[in-house]
Amino acid sequence: MRITETKEITKKITITTDIICNKCGESCKSYVFEDGGAQYSGLIELEYQGGYFSDKIGDGVSHKFSLCENCLAILFSGFKIPSRVGG
Repeated sequence: MRITETKEITKKITITTDIICNKCGESCKSYVFEDGGAQYSGLIELEYQGGYFSDKIGDGVSHKFSLCENCLAILFSGFKIPSRVGG
């Protein structure tokens, strides 16, 4: 037999209120839901680590960043060899 009682519990949680593009400083939000949640577009929370003998990034140096959809489109448009598009 299950015996239950109702208790009020207060708990602190961490929520994401926004994600900011590291390049332009604008929000990456593309849609805000009625409940206050949001949809984000672009490259969200990428982490890159320089490999061995990396002269430009740094040997083993880690970078975390986000790019909004606009900045990502600008990056792609600057490629000499276009990125592959498909599913």
